[in-house]
Amino acid sequence: MNTGRAVVVGAGRIGCGYVAERLLEAGFEVTLVARTAERAEAVNRDGGVRVDLLTHAGVRDRFVGPLEALPTEDGPAVTRRVAESALVVVSVGSSQLADVAATIAPGLAAHREPVNVLVVGNQADGGPRLRELVTAHAPGAVEHHGYAGVLVDRVVTTRRDAADGAVRYVAEARINAAVEAGALRAALPRVAGLRPVENYGANVQRKLYVFSAGHAAAAYLGALRGHRLVSRAVDDPDVRAGVLAAMEEGQAGLAARYGSGFAGGASRRFAELARFGQVALADTVERVGHDPLRKLGPDDRILGPALLAAEAGIRPVSLPVVAAAALRFGTENPMLSRRLHRDGVPAVLERPAGLPANSPLTGLVTRAFSLLDRNCSITSVRAALAAEIDQTPLLAS
Repeated sequence: MNTGRAVVVGAGRIGCGYVAERLLEAGFEVTLVARTAERAEAVNRDGGVRVDLLTHAGVRDRFVGPLEALPTEDGPAVTRRVAESALVVVSVGSSQLADVAATIAPGLAAHREPVNVLVVGNQADGGPRLRELVTAHAPGAVEHHGYAGVLVDRVVTTRRDAADGAVRYVAEARINAAVEAGALRAALPRVAGLRPVENYGANVQRKLYVFSAGHAAAAYLGALRGHRLVSRAVDDPDVRAGVLAAMEEGQAGLAARYGSGFAGGASRRFAELARFGQVALADTVERVGHDPLRKLGPDDRILGPALLAAEAGIRPVSLPVVAAAALRFGTENPMLSRRLHRDGVPAVLERPAGLPANSPLTGLVTRAFSLLDRNCSITSVRAALAAEIDQTPLLAS
């Protein structure tokens, strides 16, 4: 068992529904740093958080505590706790890393010996980015620490408790997380589920290009069919086929780069599909599909695997259809809707994805977008797009 304190910056789904649970079980005293005073007060009032763990035996109500919570605005208290900590874990969105760096830099500067700062997320560069941002606030005082990425393999959702309206987390019981081994500067504490890996970037790609690609496909294709819950979406045979095909295309690119054993086969696809279908998670299409333009980035879960497949000479069909469905999902945003109407799909894709307007992959997404406009059968759109593909190399510009 570990002794000492761990600080978790980010009191959201993963911070509360995974990280705090793992650290408490490993023996740490845990301090959560929350964005708002209201959130910190709620955790302190209850002494922790409640998590419904989905086990093979059913749903298990678990109290995760005792937890101490501090609001970000209480700078001196946060600095003191970070300075006392044996481990710091950052679990926020990538857009919030700059703010987090300013929050933790003074406390990290007080450490003479190296400590590890674990950066939870789906980005391969999360650790290096945070190192750079923290260093800007305390040059010469924080570079000796380790800033390592962590890839968590657990779906966590939230719901309101019917009795008192408090936030309750609903989570898979899975505990595995890959840690960027090469970035560690101190011994990694013994925490069940944390597994150091050498090729962290490959692990990030595998999660994004298989699990996340399938999850996004379930949301965007499910929205086309009018589904509100992801579990209902993957019960729809039309959506289900598209989800499996998107994951298969992602695996094809991974297999070409890293080998088929690493990419996995049909068993991995069906295992991930079963996760999407967990009714108790009550995961919504809206949550999973949120921020579609970010998810259309060149290294993200839709066009990233499509480009990797293209590098291997494999012509993706289902992933371009998912990309087109993501754009249709995004038309609920009036600004994006106006841009699509005014500039067209190629111009809208060029900024987040960095794809030239005349690239073959852009052409496939544009054609799929047009086909989806006239046909609500996802399977028929995929078939029509496959039939129209010529022999032009997909990476040609």
